[in-house]
Parts: sequence; C-alpha cells; structure tokens
Amino acid sequence: MPWPGERRREQKQSESGVQQREGQRASHPLARGSTAAEVGRGADEARARVVRRASVDPGIRRARGPLELRGGGRDTGIHHPRPSRCPPNRGPAPGRSRPNAVPPARRTPVTAASMVPEKDIVRTMGSQRKPKQEQAVCDFAPYDYPPRSGPFGICLSQYRPGASRKSVTISLRRIARIASAGEVPAEKFAWHRLRFEHVARIRERLEGGYAPSTQNHTLSCLRSIIRTCWRLELISGEDRERLSDVRGFRESGQLRGRALSHAELERLFAALASGGDSTRVKRDGALLSVLFAAGLRRQEAISLSLRDYDPKIGTLAVAGKGGRARTGYLQAGPRKALDSWVRARGRKAGPLFCTVLRSGKVEPQPMSPRAVYKLCHAWAKKAKIPAFAPHDLRRTFVTHLLDAGVDLGTAQALAGHALVKTTILYDRRGESAKQAASLRLAFPEIHARR
Repeated sequence: MPWPGERRREQKQSESGVQQREGQRASHPLARGSTAAEVGRGADEARARVVRRASVDPGIRRARGPLELRGGGRDTGIHHPRPSRCPPNRGPAPGRSRPNAVPPARRTPVTAASMVPEKDIVRTMGSQRKPKQEQAVCDFAPYDYPPRSGPFGICLSQYRPGASRKSVTISLRRIARIASAGEVPAEKFAWHRLRFEHVARIRERLEGGYAPSTQNHTLSCLRSIIRTCWRLELISGEDRERLSDVRGFRESGQLRGRALSHAELERLFAALASGGDSTRVKRDGALLSVLFAAGLRRQEAISLSLRDYDPKIGTLAVAGKGGRARTGYLQAGPRKALDSWVRARGRKAGPLFCTVLRSGKVEPQPMSPRAVYKLCHAWAKKAKIPAFAPHDLRRTFVTHLLDAGVDLGTAQALAGHALVKTTILYDRRGESAKQAASLRLAFPEIHARR
C-alpha cells in the first residue's frame, strides 16, 4: 500500500522531471544548431557538472562501474537525472514501516574518492559514441524516373517472381545503400550516372564484408542493371562495356554445406516412420523424401502444385531456376510417402505441400522457405544427427548419383544445373572415391627378361 500522499508526490516529481529534461534538450547546442566547438564546450561542462555533484552531493548513487549518462548511449553532454520514487529526507507515515528499508546507520557515505575519476568518465563517454558512417561513393541526387519505366523496376521485371526477384532486389538495394550511404533508395538512385570509378569503389566496399558468393551475386546484379540502362538508351554501348568490366571475387576453397551419409539418411527416415500418423508428419515425410529423391531446391518444392504430380508414373513437373523445366522421378519409397500425404491433404487444387495447423487442419496456403528450413532442423534433432539445411539434401542427391556410377552429364540434367562446373561443386564423395577410381586403372604387367 502506498503512503498517504505518495502517489501525488510521485506524479508531481515525474512531471517536473519531464519538464526539466525538455528544457535541457531545448537548450542543448545540437538542438539549436550550434557549431562543433560549442557542442564540445557543452560536453565538457556536463562532465564537470557530474564530477562536481559527485563530490558535494552525498545523496547521489554510488557508482558500481563505468558511469553512464542518459541519452540513448550517445555523448550528448546532458545528464538526465532519474526522478526518485521515494522523497528524500521523508520517512514513512507514523505507525507504518517501509518494507526492505536500510537503516541509516548501515548506509555507506559516498565521497568523491569513491566515485569514478574524471578521466575515466571522459574515456567511458567517448567509447559509447556510434561509429562514423562510411562516406558515400557518389553524391548523386535522387532522380525521378518516369513511372514504371526506371532501371530498377525494368531490371526486376526480367526475373521470375519469387526467390530470384527477391534476391536481386536485395542486391540492388545493397548497391544503392553503399553508393549513397543510405541516403537514396534504389528506386530513385541515378543508375545511369555511374562511372567506372564508382563501380570500382563499390566493389572495394563489398570486399571483406560479405561472403564471396554474395559479393559475386551483387556484382552480377550491378551488371544486370547497367545492361538495363543500355537497353533503355540511358547510356552508350561503350559505357556499358566499361562499367561491366569489373573483376569478380575468387571463391574460397571451402565448400558450403554437406552431404548426408547413408547411415544418417536411414536414421532420418526411421525417425519419420516412427513419428506417428498425424497430418503434419505425413507432410514432412513426403517433403523430405521429395527433396532427396528428386534433388529439388527448396523454392522448387514449395512451388509445386497438385497437378504437377503424376501418381501413375511417379513424376514431378518441376519449374526450375531460370525458367528451365525438368522432370523429377520418384522411387517406390518416396511415391508411397507422397501418396499418403496427398490422401491426407485432399484432391483440392492448390500447392502440393500446404500449411498444416497445430490442430491438424490443412490450409491451402504454400509453405514458406523458412518453415522448410526449420522443419529440417527439427527432424535432424529428433533423428539425433547433425543439423542439415534443405539444400544439403540436394547435395546428397548429386553425391549419391555420382557414387552410384552415374555420369556427370546425367547428374547435371537431373539436378537442373545450367553448367557442369556447378554440378562438380555438389560432389562430396571425398578422397575415398578418388582412391577407388584410381585403383580401377589397368596397369600393364611387366615381365623381367631372362
């Protein structure tokens, strides 16, 4: 229970504290547009005021670490006192005791020697400043392109809706943020005013801050929007060749992801078989089976519709990356898991792999890429195997094909790769496969002459 009049005193103190802070902010040099020298003098005066209070005011709280000023973590030069919840120098009402009150005899007096020295205050305050933002590569003003005919929108329209367009959008916004220091959005960035020195500095900013694959994808998107500017007759062909002649980044020797072994696959699908007969388990089992047996990408799997599956011959009509269509073939085990899920899902038109609520109800909405990723991690934990990503099942598909003796060209066609070198990156057979291949080499027998 509050003391008599306590609530009224707290309200008055809170209002006075707000008025005091507003007055301090209004009088602050930054609020009235002063110079840097005045701002520095204001900060020095604030530091001196804090040290002076520490030496004369015994009621100030004792510092138990670096002194932190209120102001959002920045050195604003203003100390905002916290309004006290309990009035100093006033005790509880007669006949009532304050809970958990510290007796006056046990209170430790605070002196200037027990406070943080002034040099430590200055050092602490200086370390809390935000890092300086990098300077813009080019100081282009926002350019108002005609509606729906700017390079940004035209460039995005050349990509299919979904993951491809989303990744290109992210990369182009990254370029605009680096070039303008976050001042100009990608939609209004003057892409046609870029010159080679700007492109070279953008490449320099990308180096070291991102993975090599992200760096090369960003440069590829930059070349794409430069090509769009040329098609819109905003730049000449000579400028296009000059701007596109930027060197890419070398990929690191360490390959991303991994391939699951035969033992891990057996434990994974055994966990799915013993997971129960719920609708969600059926969907998860069918999805993981298709990801491995057909070598699908995550976006390809969630983009499948019910009409893309032919249960008679067990094939999937896959709309691959870059508009390349291919056919995925399922064995007896994956077909059985997929047929079980289709019966639980129903024959209503819509996405093949739908959202399943906790109640078991099937919603005719496609799964999100994040849901597929979390699904793989959850079943890896249940199967007690190392965590894997959805794309690791695709790497496992290619690796097991090559391990079974399938030639590289057939593996490339089944995986839907545009280049053979991409399929080679998915080969995770290791040194044992190389050793076994070298032992197949027929070496001629040499007989010594007598």
